[in-house]
Amino acid sequence: MLRRLIIAAFAAALLGVLGGCGDKKEDRSVVITDPLAEALAHAPADAAVLAVVDTARRRGASASLARLLAGGLTGGVIGTDTGSGDRAPGGPLTTGNVVVWSPRTGLRGRFSARVVADGERLGEQLARREDAGALERVGEDGDYTLYIDEAGGAVARRGPVFVTGPGPDALRTVLERRRRRQAQWTPALLRERTLGLPLGAIARVSVDAGAELARTGAAAGRLPWVGALQRVAVTITPEVRALRVRVRASVAEGLPADAFPLAPGAEPPRIRGAGTAVASVREPRQTLGFLRRAIDLLDPERLADLRTAEALVDRFANVSLQEDLIDRLAGSATVTSTDGRTVTLRSELDDPERTAGALGRLSTLATIGGPLAGLVGIDTGGLDVDEDDGVYTLTQDRELLVRLTVVDDLLVASNDPRADLKAAARAPVRSAPALGAFRATLDPAFLAQGLPQLGLPRADPGLLASFGAAVLTARAEADGLDAQLILPVR
Repeated sequence: MLRRLIIAAFAAALLGVLGGCGDKKEDRSVVITDPLAEALAHAPADAAVLAVVDTARRRGASASLARLLAGGLTGGVIGTDTGSGDRAPGGPLTTGNVVVWSPRTGLRGRFSARVVADGERLGEQLARREDAGALERVGEDGDYTLYIDEAGGAVARRGPVFVTGPGPDALRTVLERRRRRQAQWTPALLRERTLGLPLGAIARVSVDAGAELARTGAAAGRLPWVGALQRVAVTITPEVRALRVRVRASVAEGLPADAFPLAPGAEPPRIRGAGTAVASVREPRQTLGFLRRAIDLLDPERLADLRTAEALVDRFANVSLQEDLIDRLAGSATVTSTDGRTVTLRSELDDPERTAGALGRLSTLATIGGPLAGLVGIDTGGLDVDEDDGVYTLTQDRELLVRLTVVDDLLVASNDPRADLKAAARAPVRSAPALGAFRATLDPAFLAQGLPQLGLPRADPGLLASFGAAVLTARAEADGLDAQLILPVR
């Protein structure tokens, strides 16, 4: 949902310009002193999603990647695409900000508003589209001239002000509310609803999460923390030496601390190990518990093999994966990967003797499993275990599930058959700044693989080569979650 709601601003506003229309009359004298305020005034205050994209040209690698992400992000949120290239009607005339929104109730579809730098040139441009048959004038609405395009979309123009919508009736309703000044967005409301995130961002997105969850009936809303979400804000800001993406979510009061995806507070996690992707979290059992509940709710079949393995080791080895392993994870945990397929976990334990004893009991499977198990009437579900110098390898139908060991107060686990778990336990501990309980670093090439999975466009490898490792950190508090992604320029 958020992905569909954030791909819109760059093409929607231009879609409006493209769907925009030509006015053959003399350009009216309309002076706009605050283009952003004027564009925002067309959006109703109860809009479920609103994005503001600054189309002003910027130079440098961070600005180029910011434009790419802003176009993909706003297109995903609102479901339209915006552009401001020289070939797009109205594109080169844009003063700066394009506002795109999706209403909560009453009106269907998506809308955009912008103020161009030269209203007369815009009129000439739209007139050419009308002459070419791409637009049809359908009348006047107060000071606005209305058009429809070949797809049935509507455009309204008032001097340099350009507004688009899914149809003329819906757009007339927007214009009527604008004239009556009924509960509109304003720059002050934008600052409030972007939850204090940077004002100078190239893209600012605000989502009424509660309204969207209620409208869509998304299953994720049954997770207490997700169901308590009130508003989510995203900003993308190009800086001289970095690209910065901020995400902030506000939640209703009264949630228990263990309902959050992260342990609260500003204390960063300790980090062990290195790789092209490194993620560390403080109080890992809380985060793993949240992820487990989310997967059980949203994709229950995904953990079917794990649940089968849990039942088997509980039955045959008297080991509870939840109580003896997962609930024992404490302090800080780090997950590393060098290839994106295999991972190694290092986690501190609050009761290493209990966990080591549980791993020792897994040897029971070695004595009752294997090819002879079926001959004596024991069905281990294909689960088997092999122990070598304190490293326990669990397989199911001869396919590797996980390898585990306890070294001092650390649990080390991996799905890499070649990983040296004892050596992994000796990785030095280090610290690094973070907003709170979570910190991850991602090699640019590794990050590029993940962009399409987030619904964002693929980035040019040459562009990504201009950046160092991305750093993602996050902090949870009683009133919400704050996350930041920094991509430094090399």
